Amino acid sequence: MERIFTPYEYKRLLKYGFTDQDLTKYENMPVEYITGYAEFFNREFIVDKNVLIPRIETEELIDIVLQNIEKNNREINIADIGTGSGCIGITLYLELEKLCHKPILLMADISAKALDVAKNNVLNLINDFSRIQFLESDLLNNYSDEKIFDVITANLPYVPTSRLQNLDKNVIDYEPELALDGGNDGFQITEKLVKQCYKYLKIGGIIVLEVDDTHDENNVNSENFQVKLHKDQYGRNRFLLLLKVK
Repeated sequence: MERIFTPYEYKRLLKYGFTDQDLTKYENMPVEYITGYAEFFNREFIVDKNVLIPRIETEELIDIVLQNIEKNNREINIADIGTGSGCIGITLYLELEKLCHKPILLMADISAKALDVAKNNVLNLINDFSRIQFLESDLLNNYSDEKIFDVITANLPYVPTSRLQNLDKNVIDYEPELALDGGNDGFQITEKLVKQCYKYLKIGGIIVLEVDDTHDENNVNSENFQVKLHKDQYGRNRFLLLLKVK
């Protein structure tokens, strides 16, 4: 059966010089992997099979951070954990610069190949990257700096293992399982990060997490955070905002 591209996909493919004849060999491959680029927050990010393709829903995470940061601090320390392509961390960095802040960014990922993609996106999108640090690490296990953060963001694997087989073929056949499988309940890795984050986050600092639609405030078992659930534009549970209160 011949693959039919949506008008958006077709426009993206034409933008990068692909012809109709080129496209017959790609079956279910996502157009972002065909072109090597994905659009996020009106910017073009390099992507390949080593990183998850940025989703439009994740753009709402950026808005949540910008609406909840302490505006009186010019210097803002950010950690983007499980950074993948770097779309969250880089976008926050650039948007905060627009607001005359001075962001300092840590980009961490367990995958060295994913970090290579993030580094290439930094080189393409940020002029002065002297305030950016890369860390190959399982969450924050290898973090040894004394710096604490104003903001920690994470879009970690959150699909329950039992549901991986139900994902669309263009997802499960092409996107890295390492970036998808969140364990039995989908919250296993995120819960581990939340426990780690407490000592690395200042009082009044925030953690913003993208989660599965089966997750809510009750997944976070902590007396040290105020937790608020944010739904996405489709009305589904999507983000958890944790404010460190003590």
